[in-house]
Amino acid sequence: MKTRLRRAAALVLTALMALVLLPATAERTEAAGGFPKKSDITLEGQKLSVHMPDGVSYDESTGTLTFDDYSAPTNAYNNSLIVGGSASRMTITFGGSSNVINASRCAINAPNCDITFTGSGSLSLATNVLHDSDNPETIYGILCKSLTMKGGTGIHISMMNTTMSSSPGGIKTANCIAVRATGDVTIGENSFIGSRTYCSQEHGGGKPDLGISAGGAITISSTRESQCDFVHYGYNEKRIALSSDSKVINISNTPRFSTLSGDLTNIDGFTPAGYIAYEEEDEHSWRASFILEPPVPRHYVSIAGANRFATAVEVAKTAFQYGPPNGEVVIVTGRKFPDALAANGYAGVAEAPILLSELTSLRKETRELLSDYWAGAVSKVTVIGNEFSGGFYSDLKALGFSEAAGNLQKIGGKNRYKTAEAVYEATVKLASSKGIPITAVAVATGQEPYDALSFSPWAYGWHIPILLVKNGVPTSDKTRQMIAEAPYVFLLGSEKVCSEKSLSAEQRAHFLYQRLAGSNRYKTSQEIARFFVEMAGGGTYNGIAFADGTEAHYPDALAAGMLQGQLDAPVILMVEGDKGVKHVLPWVMEKLSVKETEGNYFYFIGWAAEGKSNEFGSLAGWIEPG
Repeated sequence: MKTRLRRAAALVLTALMALVLLPATAERTEAAGGFPKKSDITLEGQKLSVHMPDGVSYDESTGTLTFDDYSAPTNAYNNSLIVGGSASRMTITFGGSSNVINASRCAINAPNCDITFTGSGSLSLATNVLHDSDNPETIYGILCKSLTMKGGTGIHISMMNTTMSSSPGGIKTANCIAVRATGDVTIGENSFIGSRTYCSQEHGGGKPDLGISAGGAITISSTRESQCDFVHYGYNEKRIALSSDSKVINISNTPRFSTLSGDLTNIDGFTPAGYIAYEEEDEHSWRASFILEPPVPRHYVSIAGANRFATAVEVAKTAFQYGPPNGEVVIVTGRKFPDALAANGYAGVAEAPILLSELTSLRKETRELLSDYWAGAVSKVTVIGNEFSGGFYSDLKALGFSEAAGNLQKIGGKNRYKTAEAVYEATVKLASSKGIPITAVAVATGQEPYDALSFSPWAYGWHIPILLVKNGVPTSDKTRQMIAEAPYVFLLGSEKVCSEKSLSAEQRAHFLYQRLAGSNRYKTSQEIARFFVEMAGGGTYNGIAFADGTEAHYPDALAAGMLQGQLDAPVILMVEGDKGVKHVLPWVMEKLSVKETEGNYFYFIGWAAEGKSNEFGSLAGWIEPG
């Protein structure tokens, strides 16, 4: 009970935070000095407002610069890409097979800008000092305020200094810095950065070549093999892979980090925990490679039966080994999704498992669980939905459950929307009897199951009833009133399937709601997980479950909700097709690869557990490394 109350209190806190921090769909405006204008960005010697090169596009409203198979003229400009003005942040994404920027002094020069690199493509930067007239003391690959890399993007930096003639001040062959940020540098989400430098003579003044130089912290948490590689050739003895002015360097969960011709960092004696080093010598360089020792094993647990009904039984056994603690079970149809969508909120308050059955008879797998495996442990059956026939109730009566006996409860309405209303009322009544506050409702479309299924762990564990709408809006005044009276509302899915028109004027005015939506059912599943684990702080990624999100196998996700509700962990929808790997695997790498205490256990439910989803092979290969 205390755990439930703490969850409720956390949700109230989340609602209060929403007034200040989460203005749902409220319009956000950029302050002065936000995203650069086209006139602030120079590429190939011209402002983007004057000339937009082939393979380049820029969105001023989001500050997103996109390269799509772009290649700059070779060494045509001292600074190939310049970001000036009062701009303070921008995003650079990569498309196509490759992108190339060439310069003679600095490939990307944005000293006042926080830059985020993202996308699954790559960028090659070449900075080559080839002329006597070009005699800078330092050349850079990237110069910026702060740098963040995510989404699996890769950056390859090549820097070369040839012998330059003497001047009155002596030889000033430049030193090379692949990345210089006055703030923090963060590399994660399976991203890669590497640099190669070549200097034909020693540098004047003893300046070192640097891979990454940051005024703030350097954080590397990518899981990509050889995800950071700095190679320095030539005669300069001072070569450092990572240099932090603040002496803060964090390296974690990185399979391989290597550096040639130099020290790992500018912090004396620093070696990341779990890394080993070895050396190889060649004519002008030596090699130090740091390889992460085997990580804490990640395990997966397959929970599946021969069919959807048996899978629900197996999940129930996992969640309630000795039977339901209060003796109650919830039964819904395994053939139609609408009535089942609203079940998790009630089942969570009742601390009851959710089982599946046919409409015309009690399914054999469910009957055997009640009569054999949990014999004597079940004292009440709640049936949700009005479509069950007499044969089904006769089978329950044979097990001793009937309305006449007082141990059978029916909750339903004339359609899916009325059933959701009836379940809402039963949930509120039961919660009140237990002293459990209902602090929010969720609103989802009743026309497809996926958004509500992804929300099911939080409906169960946080006692959040789910109400259904059609074409985005309530089908009755009763549903509309239930939503309007809720202290807080979660809108699941896009405006098209779940409109803000469902909300009261007060809820809209005071932002007493939060929309959880992605571009498709899989992204929405991930957004729901992100909110409750990362923003509301009421969940964990340890024990995360994966279930197939296609129409043929949605009951697997329904069954998973009760287990995940107890674990406070998400259900993530997978997909049976080639696009599935793109939907789930990058998200898993992003969210779980940097977690040392989370994401060590995974549940694959039903169809996914059988390995029939294309996701399974990719995820299983990562979960069990080696």
